[in-house]
Amino acid sequence: MMLPQKLSHLLDDWPAKVVSLVAAILIYVFYQINILETKNIAIPLSVYENGSVRVVSITEKNAHVKVKGRKEDVVTLESSDFETYIDISALVEEGEYKVPVKVQLSENATIMESLEVVVEPSEVNVTVAEYASAYVPVEASVAGTPAHGYELGDVMVDPPSVKIFGPKDIVQTVDKLITEPISLNERSESFVLETGIVNDNQMIEFPETSRVSVSAGLLQSTTKKVYTDIPVAVMQPSEPYYVENAELYVKVTLQGSVLNLDDYSIPRNTFYVDCSSLTEEGKYTIPVRNNRVRNGEVVSVYPSELTIYIKKAVEEHHVEEPAPVTNEHNEEVTTQEEFVTVPTEQGGTE
Repeated sequence: MMLPQKLSHLLDDWPAKVVSLVAAILIYVFYQINILETKNIAIPLSVYENGSVRVVSITEKNAHVKVKGRKEDVVTLESSDFETYIDISALVEEGEYKVPVKVQLSENATIMESLEVVVEPSEVNVTVAEYASAYVPVEASVAGTPAHGYELGDVMVDPPSVKIFGPKDIVQTVDKLITEPISLNERSESFVLETGIVNDNQMIEFPETSRVSVSAGLLQSTTKKVYTDIPVAVMQPSEPYYVENAELYVKVTLQGSVLNLDDYSIPRNTFYVDCSSLTEEGKYTIPVRNNRVRNGEVVSVYPSELTIYIKKAVEEHHVEEPAPVTNEHNEEVTTQEEFVTVPTEQGGTE
């Protein structure tokens, strides 16, 4: 009899009771709406790769975290309180996969009560490939024109090769790496500098270092310069012999540094022929010799031999005039021929 009586009391004036219940629910919902806060945060999507394959493409770079909770809690949350990630450590074969997106809360977010966290998208498409590493030589990229009179010598890179890491099929195609451009413009001294390595493929990584040291030597550049109509000095033979040739010239090619030869003129008597030992008249072929050239090295002399004509000087004979005759007063007397009177047959004289 008790249960029917209780049911009877519950059903008494039931419309009013239903209205009261609905009103209470609405009040609760309204209250919850007013005390709860929603916040959307974009978080970079991390990738955990601890296996033999690596992600080579992914459909999403970021994940969006939707947080709902008490207003006083939600307003304190920042992007640093969440980490979104995918984990492909269990994958062992190359291919395309759908991988769930996970979210990790910070200690600050974990202690908050009644905090709802939803991440979108819930999964992403990834393509994974087998990864490999290799040591690849590094080549210095130098360009430009050094200062006048200088040229580039030896170029060294330290370390000469670096380790790269990436998808196996990409790593196998890389035969060398290039440094960032290094300018030689107006340089006249050797130098050492640190520079980076150009990486045109974002799939290639440098697990050890992407910086190298480049040392370059600057040297004085060499050139050849031609001098024409260079006079040749003559070492004369002993008297009475002499060289008949009036003037002798040669064409000379010197090799030396550009700076030394720019304004250099060959001094007189640098090139000569030695005729000092010749003692007879005649035609001779004498090699052209030279003294040391300070600013360069003699590459060639043309002609290398000269035809020399040796002559003997003719002696001149002078007739001495008789000394004038003077008298006792030291007066000059003109001498005359003496004539002898010879009687002739006719009795005259001659």
